[in-house]
Amino acid sequence: MSNAYEISDYPATERCQDNPLVSVIVPCYNHEKYVKECIESIIDQDYKNLELIIIDDGSQDRSSEVIKAMAAACEARFVRFSFRSRENRGLCATLNEAVEWAEGEFLSPLASDDVLFPEKVSRQISEFKKRALEKSNLVAIYSGVEFIDSESQPLKIKKGGGKFCGFDGVILRNVFLPTPTFLVKREAIISVGGFNPDYKIEDFYIRLKLTDNGGVFFVMPEPLVKYRRHDDNFSQKSDQIWRGVLEILSDYSDRIIYKKALAMSIMVQAHDFQTVSTGKGLRYVCKAIGIRPSVFFSRSMFRFFVKIFFRL
Repeated sequence: MSNAYEISDYPATERCQDNPLVSVIVPCYNHEKYVKECIESIIDQDYKNLELIIIDDGSQDRSSEVIKAMAAACEARFVRFSFRSRENRGLCATLNEAVEWAEGEFLSPLASDDVLFPEKVSRQISEFKKRALEKSNLVAIYSGVEFIDSESQPLKIKKGGGKFCGFDGVILRNVFLPTPTFLVKREAIISVGGFNPDYKIEDFYIRLKLTDNGGVFFVMPEPLVKYRRHDDNFSQKSDQIWRGVLEILSDYSDRIIYKKALAMSIMVQAHDFQTVSTGKGLRYVCKAIGIRPSVFFSRSMFRFFVKIFFRL
C-alpha cells in the first residue's frame, strides 16, 4: 500500500520571463545524511526561474522528514515546488515520473547526495544558448566536476572536454560525461521515450538514445557540480555496472562500430579496476585486445600503462 505524501504547485511571488524554466529533478533513496545539503545547493542557485521536483523513492531512513522540514524554504524560493513520497519503484521509473510531472523547458536531474555550484544552472543555460547557434541539434550540456567524499571533503577536480559530442563519442566512451552535470531539453527526453526501467545504467542508456536520435551534447570544461564518492564495495559495484553496460551495448550489436565500442568499454572497466588491482585491470586489457587488437594503440591503452609506470 502506498504511503504517499505530496506538496505541489507553490508559486513563488515572481516568475522570470526572460529565461526558460528549468526543472531540477531530485530522486531520493536513503540519503537523509546528504539530501539537505543537496536541496540547499539548489535553493542557492543564482538562476531564478527554477522549479524543484523531489520524489522520495521509498526510503527506509528519515529522508522524507528532512525534505518536509525544508518545504517552506522551497515554497518561497521556487516558481514551483513539488514533493512526493511513495513506495520504491526504482530510479528509472522515478525519473520518468518526474519528467512527466515537470513543466520546465530544460531538466537538470540530480542525485540527492550531490551538490550544485551556485552558478550551475545559469552557466549551462547561457552556454546552451551560445552553442545552439553552432549546432541546432544540441540537446544537452555537461560540465566538469569536483569529486567529494562522504564527508563533503574535496578529492579532486576533473574538467570537461570543452567540445561537442555525438553518438560515436558516447558509445566509444571517449568523452567524460559526468551524470550530475546533465542539463537536457525536456522534449528531447520525451522524444526517445524516457528512461527504460529494463536497464540499470540509465545514464549510458539515455545518452545513446539521445545521440542516436540525432542529438549532440556540449561538455563545458569548468566544474559545476560536486560529485560524491562513497566508500562502498567497489568490485561488486563495478561488476554490476559492467553487466549493465554489456546489456545496453547488445542493442547496437548490428552496428559497424560495435566491436570497437565493446573493446573501449572493456578498457573503461580496466581503468576502473586498475585503481584497486593492477592484475585485474590487465586481465580486462587482454580481453579488449582479444576483441579488437587495434585497441592496443589507443589513447586509453596509453593512459593505462602510464598509470602503471608512475605507480611503480
